[in-house]
Amino acid sequence: MKFEALKDEYTRLWESMVVRSSFKGALDASAKKIIEGKERYSAVSELTGVPWFFVGLIHQMESGCKWGTHLHNGDPLSTCTVHVPKRRPAGKGPFRWEDSACDALMIKKLHSIKDWSIERISYELERYNGFGYRNFHKDVLTPYLWSGTTHYARGKYVEDGQWDASEVSGQTGAMPLLKTLMELDPSIELGAPPVEVKPEPQPTKPESFKKADEKQVPVAAKVGAAVGAGGAIAQAAPSLPSIPAPPKEALEAVTQWQSVGESVMHFAHSPGFWVAVCGILLAVFAPMAARRFA
Repeated sequence: MKFEALKDEYTRLWESMVVRSSFKGALDASAKKIIEGKERYSAVSELTGVPWFFVGLIHQMESGCKWGTHLHNGDPLSTCTVHVPKRRPAGKGPFRWEDSACDALMIKKLHSIKDWSIERISYELERYNGFGYRNFHKDVLTPYLWSGTTHYARGKYVEDGQWDASEVSGQTGAMPLLKTLMELDPSIELGAPPVEVKPEPQPTKPESFKKADEKQVPVAAKVGAAVGAGGAIAQAAPSLPSIPAPPKEALEAVTQWQSVGESVMHFAHSPGFWVAVCGILLAVFAPMAARRFA
């Protein structure tokens, strides 16, 4: 069943839903239990992106909010599940409730849902429980969603695959339960973006760069290249911090010292340099030689 094909039906059913007065007390009690577990449901929400109240609805529907049971189907956490879905989670028990809950949500790919509208919530709740009513008993809306409202009267699967047309579900349906939750906790927003799932930080890999021949690159040119590279990076990726340009005085000092060094090197390669060196040596050693041979 595709969501797009059922979306309008869910809109109509939600807007026309009338809660039976006989279920009012049970709905209030179930909603309060869910709110009491909000902190733990929120912890699962942070790991999966599934709204906390949706996790709480499933917990209530599958096990009456018992913390010793799998979110998948209400089986005990002491071992893997034995009912559909079987052998979940992988491994040996006992399991932490939060770990099992994340597994239950993720095998249904609920962590990939981005828009939690009332229509999407209805669809995912029905898909979680199964489309057996819709596929094989089209005249009965699933009590998993609508029990306790005028949309449901009788007919129920009493076991997996075992249908009883005269059985009446006494369980509170998820949709009137959601409405009661919203009345008790005004912070619940339908269609609001889910909690952002924070991925674990990945190790960074160092980049390889070719080193330039430093002997051939003047100092001032290196500084200018570094400044230019910083500007190019900032232009290509505005989100990265820009590399500040060095102070003007620093650049002038570097250029000045470079000029002095270049002048010295140029003079060292000229004939005048050697004439001056010979003159100095002659002035130092000539008197010494004259005294020795006198």
